Amino acid sequence: MGSPIRRGEAADESEILGRAGFDSDTRAIHRIFRREHGEMFLARRKNRPMFFIDIAVPRDVDPGMNRLDGIFVYDIDDLQQAVSSHVADRRKEAERAAQHTLELDPRSAEGMRALLDSFVRGSGDVTEAQRVLATFPAENKILLTADFGDVSNVMGARAYVFVLARDFKAALKGWEAAGSTAIDQRHQLSARAAIRVLSGGLNGAEAETEKARQLLEERLRERPNEISSITQLSWVYLALKRDRESINLVCVYDDLWFPIIRTETS
Repeated sequence: MGSPIRRGEAADESEILGRAGFDSDTRAIHRIFRREHGEMFLARRKNRPMFFIDIAVPRDVDPGMNRLDGIFVYDIDDLQQAVSSHVADRRKEAERAAQHTLELDPRSAEGMRALLDSFVRGSGDVTEAQRVLATFPAENKILLTADFGDVSNVMGARAYVFVLARDFKAALKGWEAAGSTAIDQRHQLSARAAIRVLSGGLNGAEAETEKARQLLEERLRERPNEISSITQLSWVYLALKRDRESINLVCVYDDLWFPIIRTETS
C-alpha cells in the first residue's frame, strides 16, 4: 500500500498512481481528492482498482469517489462499523461456547460465568444477564478460582450481576450463608464488604467488616503474597474508609502480578 499521507504532506501524483491504495490524514480544510481525481486515476491506471482509507477530520476524500467503479473509499465510520461487527460476532461465539459447556455440565461455574460475561461484558445487557442468571441454581454463587483483582471474583458472578442491576439487597442475600472453612468465611465477609462499598456505605455492618479485616490481616501475616487475600482486604479497607491502606495493597498487588524488571547500570 505504501506510506500514508499525513498532516501537512503533499500527495505526489506519480506516487498515488503507483499504489493500489493508501490512507489519508492531512486534516486539510477542503477535500483533497474529488470525483474528477478518481476518474483521472482510473484512466491512467487502466481501471485497476484503488482503495482509500480516509481517517482525516474533516474528510480528505469526496464521498462521490466511492460511486466510481473501481474506487473504494472507507472512513472512520466504516472502520468503526467493521470493528463493532467483529466484536458482536466474537460475543456470539463466546455465548455459543458457554452454552455448549453448560450442555455438557449444567453445573459448570466456568460455563455460567462465561455466559453471563457474554452479556455483561459483551453487549452490556444486564437485563438479559439477570434473565439467564434466574435459570441457574440459586445456591450457586458462581465463584471461580482466580488470583486477579476483578471485583466480580471477590463477590462472585451472581452477586456481581445483581450489583450491576443495583439490586444490592439481592447481592447481599446471596452471601448470607457461607461454608464452614476459614477460606469460606473470609470470602463471605470480603464479598459483603465489596458489595457495600459499591452500594455506598456499610449501613450498620461495621462489626462484620472489622471482623473481615482481622481475618484477612491474620491470613496475610501467614501468606503475605497471597493475591486473593490482598484483593479481598483492599475492598475491606475501602469499606472501612481506610483508603490509603487500600491503595498500598493495590501497589503490592501490582508488584506481585506485574513485576517490575529492574536493571542495574554502572
